Amino acid sequence: LGKGYEPFVMAMLKPPIPSYKEL
Repeated sequence: LGKGYEPFVMAMLKPPIPSYKEL
């Protein structure tokens, strides 16, 4: 995983899962 997965995960999990960063 590199910088390419970061924006992808943020776009997919940012709205529905704001607590993803805590995990």
